[in-house]
Amino acid sequence: MENDVRTAHAQDGNVPERAALLASLLASTNDLVWCTSLDGKELLYLNAAAEATYGHPHADFLKNPNLWLELIHPDDRDSVEENLKRLPHQRQIEQEYRILRADGGIRWLRDCVTVICDDDGKPYCIGGIATDFSRQKEVEEQLSQSNLRMQAQVAERKQAEEALRDSEALYHSLVDNLPIYVTRTDLEGRITFVNNNYCQLVNMTADQLLGRTNRDLHPDEYAEKYRQDELHVIETGEVFMDIEENRRGDQVRYYEVRKSPVRDDHGNVVQVQAVFWDVTERHHAELKRQEAEAAMREAKEAAESANRAKSEFLANMSHEIRTPMNAIIGMTELLLDGRLDSSQRESLQIVCDSAESLLSIINDILDFSKIEAQKLELTPAEFDLHDSLGDAMKSIASRAHGKNVELAYQIEQDVPNHLIGDAGRLRQIVVNLVGNAIKFTEQGEVLLSATLEERQDDTVTLRFSVSDTGIGIQQEQLGTIFAAFEQADSSLTRQYGGTGLGLAISSRLVELMNGRIWAESDFGQGSTFHFTAEFEEVSEPAHKTPALDPQALEGLRAVVVDDNATNRRILKELLLSRGMQPEMASGGEEALEILDHLQREGHDVPLILTDIHMPGIDGYTFSQRVKQQSAFQKTTIIALTSGERPADGPKAAEIGIAAQLSKPVKRDELIQSILVELALVPAEPVEEVDPAVSELANIRPLQILLAEDSYANQKLAVGLLEKWGHDITVANNGREALAAFESRPFDLILMDVQMPEMDGFEATAGIRLREEQSPETERIPIVAMTAHAMKGDRDKCLAAGMDGYVAKPIRIPLLYKAIAEFFPEDAGNNVGIETHSAPGNGEDGRQHCCVDWTAALKAVQGDHDLLRDVASASLEECRTLLPQLERALQDQDSGTARRAAHTIKGLFRMFPYAPASQLALQIENSAEAGNLTGLESACASLRQEMQTVGAEIDEFLRNGEIPNGN
Repeated sequence: MENDVRTAHAQDGNVPERAALLASLLASTNDLVWCTSLDGKELLYLNAAAEATYGHPHADFLKNPNLWLELIHPDDRDSVEENLKRLPHQRQIEQEYRILRADGGIRWLRDCVTVICDDDGKPYCIGGIATDFSRQKEVEEQLSQSNLRMQAQVAERKQAEEALRDSEALYHSLVDNLPIYVTRTDLEGRITFVNNNYCQLVNMTADQLLGRTNRDLHPDEYAEKYRQDELHVIETGEVFMDIEENRRGDQVRYYEVRKSPVRDDHGNVVQVQAVFWDVTERHHAELKRQEAEAAMREAKEAAESANRAKSEFLANMSHEIRTPMNAIIGMTELLLDGRLDSSQRESLQIVCDSAESLLSIINDILDFSKIEAQKLELTPAEFDLHDSLGDAMKSIASRAHGKNVELAYQIEQDVPNHLIGDAGRLRQIVVNLVGNAIKFTEQGEVLLSATLEERQDDTVTLRFSVSDTGIGIQQEQLGTIFAAFEQADSSLTRQYGGTGLGLAISSRLVELMNGRIWAESDFGQGSTFHFTAEFEEVSEPAHKTPALDPQALEGLRAVVVDDNATNRRILKELLLSRGMQPEMASGGEEALEILDHLQREGHDVPLILTDIHMPGIDGYTFSQRVKQQSAFQKTTIIALTSGERPADGPKAAEIGIAAQLSKPVKRDELIQSILVELALVPAEPVEEVDPAVSELANIRPLQILLAEDSYANQKLAVGLLEKWGHDITVANNGREALAAFESRPFDLILMDVQMPEMDGFEATAGIRLREEQSPETERIPIVAMTAHAMKGDRDKCLAAGMDGYVAKPIRIPLLYKAIAEFFPEDAGNNVGIETHSAPGNGEDGRQHCCVDWTAALKAVQGDHDLLRDVASASLEECRTLLPQLERALQDQDSGTARRAAHTIKGLFRMFPYAPASQLALQIENSAEAGNLTGLESACASLRQEMQTVGAEIDEFLRNGEIPNGN
């Protein structure tokens, strides 16, 4: 076919004109077109693309015919020269090599080299078309791992648009060997040139194609599109690029096409040249990529939706859990505000610490998404290791004492005490591990030990071990217990409870402390959980405990009585470290024998430490027998007890026990008690009232707007705030709060977040908008009060325009602090907090009441008048809600029934009465599940219980005295 085309062209009388057009094409193409003698030493032709490709002026190549060879990269030069030697025999080669540009850059060329013959078929020169495929090379390298075949097809090639001036034969020889498809059409759309590749594509010869149009070769819809593209190029003179679809029979292929104008000597567009190549596989890959991205977007949206649902669930759970926590922490703080002896204060402080620990754990469980997102962070600060571990152990001691499980902890002597780290997170891990050990131990002991693992400069690594004598863990299950929601045996969840989340949280916390956690166990013989943690050692603590006289206890003899060997070992090491001389006994009889022996030897025994709960002779009986002996009348006895009861205090004092300490005993607590009881140091004065609560009235009287939808909560909040001298205006929802704000000025707004009609966020937005519209209006502080305490809730409140945030359960000091942030304290404005006891409510009388009036009175800080207001409000609200609940059950309205039962249940937290609370909880849970069957009977029972409670409250409201049931 090539010879036919050449012959046809030779017979054409317009050879010069055609040659000029071909030369114009070669001169204007972006590909490098060159021609040399057979030996490559004489440069016969080099088009203008050489300057752009090499970065050298065209004249440089004329001066130095070997310059093109010298600019080949040294690593590729031998290969190119070898190919040139083989070319006369091989006639045609394709090669790829790098060239060095004048600016120091490197370009990749793909060179199609052909031996060009004269009309007699004899080789007379070498010609080539070199395509700069540097960009393609870069793309190929980037995509080599994903699709090797696609690399060769995504290479961008520039179309050859101009003709070689000197020889039409040379032009055809070069263009026909291009590995792409090339066509040219005139202004009417008739084909004037095609290369061999295109002929092979359409399975027609060049003669058959010349003069045809797109409509002769393609379906109408394709032909029309192709023609419009050509007309665009003719009209604008701009290059057009596109991905075109082409169908031949049942096969659809995609081509990347570049259509460019061909101009004559006067710059007029006379033809359109199209260069295109097959990108079907690349197109399909792009479609798959887009489908994958769409799927990823859908998955991302689904995950975000799930996260939102989870966050809403956790927020609701936070609200429900924090409501009873309000009673635990609030009541404990109020009791600590009263007159207490040291034993009572210690017990209540343990309750308060335990509640705080529980609240901390709840926070982490409800915010478990932080762990999933790996956004859990530590808050390092200086802390006392002995105090921290001691407080943690005491906070959960009651769990062990309730099961008669011995609980102890020991810190080795070489472990530094003052450290920098996150004490709260350390305590959380300890409480979790020790709590699990207690849970799975029915008898025996649980021991926490701390040892020094490694010391480097100012950093120490400590190992903490929690061992128990419980049920143990099977070996094959040890590897999964630290995964979320996992337990060693799923049946344990039913028997012992728990979510299986605690160990996963602990594991993540240990990782943040640059440590590791693992477990060892013999099934049926107990388990030991170990974890390491890294801390910074403090050489000069900021709050250093005053050092005791190192010789204060030197040589002091003491008898220690405890049936638990671990406790005896810990106490012995502690006393020896203070220079004391301990004598150890495993029971009361053995201790009496030791005392008798020491008496006969003439030794004084100034101190006895005895456990209370021991087999045989308990600690009280043992102490009583000791005090009956004249030789030990002056001996100081300190009792160590697990599970102290209120009645034990007078009993111990009557026997002659100087002090009782709850197990596990803190190191400094025991030493201080020994020093005080032996009169070696003066006793610390007991503060009867905690000033942190009783002195919270130093802010000037404020005009406060309280937005709260619960009537009983309104009464309670108003009573407490008025005791601080403030004037309170109540709004039942956000809409009323907004109206109140517009009607009169306030100093402060306390804004509940969840309210009907308009919530706290909407109300805050409305207030801030009105402030913006009235520039003369001073911005009013708004403090959010909400049971939502999830991560981000504070930011959400602040972003909504609120200025402060108090998470429920509300603690009085925290509420005061939130208010005091905006108003300076006035030392002369202390109105005081009075505490009134209820008249005529003896201990015996209260036992016959259905309502726990003691708890109700504590909730209002002993304010009898405030209790009347809250009682009246609660009774009125219950009498309104009960008919709503009954109508909702009749109408099968589960939503209204759930809300009414939930509010009724909340009111019984103020006036605790278990039967009514349980019935309300049963109705709420069933309504939430959508199951209203049989709830009419439960509602009837609830009405009866509420009538009983209502009668008591009515009696209290009539005569002003708490009912005594007589």
